[in-house]
Amino acid sequence: MNRPGFNRFRPQPRGPEVQRETPREQLAKRKNALLEKMKTQIEKGKGPRKMEWEQYRNDFEKDLASHEAALENTTAARSGLIYQEMDSVLKGYESAMERSEVDNQKEKLEEKYGITIETEKDISGEDDARMWPLSVAELRQNLQLLDEHLGVYPPQFLTNNNVQTIVLMKTVELKQGKEWRGAGGFSSVQKPGVLVLAQAYGLHGVLNRHADKADGSVADDDAAWVEAAYGKNDYAKLYSYQNKKGQPHEPLKTYQELLRKHGNNRPIGFAHLYGMVDIDYDQLTIAVAMLQSPAHYRALKQQAELDSRQRKTQFSNDALLRKMELTRKSYEVKSGGLMDEQFWKDFESGVTINQAYWKKREAQE
Repeated sequence: MNRPGFNRFRPQPRGPEVQRETPREQLAKRKNALLEKMKTQIEKGKGPRKMEWEQYRNDFEKDLASHEAALENTTAARSGLIYQEMDSVLKGYESAMERSEVDNQKEKLEEKYGITIETEKDISGEDDARMWPLSVAELRQNLQLLDEHLGVYPPQFLTNNNVQTIVLMKTVELKQGKEWRGAGGFSSVQKPGVLVLAQAYGLHGVLNRHADKADGSVADDDAAWVEAAYGKNDYAKLYSYQNKKGQPHEPLKTYQELLRKHGNNRPIGFAHLYGMVDIDYDQLTIAVAMLQSPAHYRALKQQAELDSRQRKTQFSNDALLRKMELTRKSYEVKSGGLMDEQFWKDFESGVTINQAYWKKREAQE
């Protein structure tokens, strides 16, 4: 009798069984993968570095050979313990190999951009700063992102603005009063030329402030910048950098006050609410929005055009458009004329900007 639902309870035909690897096969696969990576390093290495890798491979093979020999002369009961020991040995070598690969990645970036990259300790010389490093896996990703972000700038930009060392960390905190507060990074006062980043995505903001200090604010003098953006220097009404007594606020507290007053809405004329804290943050948030990616650039341009069509306010509705133009001119000056109108057109349209791009542009000059 064929009752509804009855077929659900009939045994279903099994698919082909997946052949599971034995512990020995799993370990052998990991061993071979490591040997292949070591072989690559030996082939790339020269002189002492090549000899170091050859010795490292020999040590690795000896470590595993002793355990493999023990497996051949043991009981089934003890084999599990030996497998655990082999797993521990492999993990140690895998961790060391991963770290070595990341170190190579870092060295290539240092050579590529002519800078030093510190990833393990604070060398800023600032007493009011503390920081914690990235894991090896996080560092790999951040170095890749740092490469992409640095590639946006012509090599001369880093030289002209005295960028010597980038300290790349996971978390950075700065002491404000008696409290420690998270920060995206900073440019060291004690050691000029040292930039500290809380992960790679903070590069554009920190580099913007650093370059501003490096040229003595010539390219974006505060008073002239505000007047050019708004047609008048009405600094006190634009920014919330002081309280009612005229005392400077801590940036984070000021931002929290702005959040309570405005919500998280972008004010007309600004890239981000944080820009209302003071002029430095205004310039920084606009630069970050313009350089983070072509999509961010186009989005900011659309917002600026939308502002210009809004109902008139006490300030110029074209302020954000003007600030973007001032930012473009500032970067053109700080790059020795290289980040010019053609660069911004290419960047906006999605042309890949990297060292190859800058070499091509240089050849066309």
